[in-house]
Amino acid sequence: RLGLAKKPAIVCLKAGIDQMVSTARMMYPGAKIISTADMFDAENRKAAIARIATGDYDMIFLTHDNLEKLQMKPEVVQEYIAEEMKEIEAAIVEAKRREGDKSDKIVKKLEAKKEALTLTLKKSLDKASKDDAVFFEELGIDQLLVDEFHRYKSLPCTTHRQNMKGVPNTRSDRATQMD
Repeated sequence: RLGLAKKPAIVCLKAGIDQMVSTARMMYPGAKIISTADMFDAENRKAAIARIATGDYDMIFLTHDNLEKLQMKPEVVQEYIAEEMKEIEAAIVEAKRREGDKSDKIVKKLEAKKEALTLTLKKSLDKASKDDAVFFEELGIDQLLVDEFHRYKSLPCTTHRQNMKGVPNTRSDRATQMD
């Protein structure tokens, strides 16, 4: 109503999507609302994505699973991973500078992380080249409201220090995709 977003998407649990849609319809009776709860099976996914991309909706309701099936453009993924690679390389340089000869263990872990990231990029680019789907950026969604956001925790943090309490060192694909 305030014009802050033209095509907002609300992401919620599959079990609660019907309730959220009915509440939205009650609160905004004239709004154009689409729910993808029953539209994202393998047969209907491309049609549902096309409806979202071409439709003029006031609200789009997606489940967490629906959101995770939407792909990002390969260029965006490549740019994101390149930034992460720079962070890893900077951490390697910093580890060598600070630790000197003792940095071998840390450097090996960071190099392994870099190699895993390269494989992730390759997989992502292969998947995108096989699929002719509409990418997330092309949907026109300009605001994303996510219920139960704690599902997207454990975003990796690259540092030259190892085993720091409270700093995640594992990769959550779900958190990375949300980022």
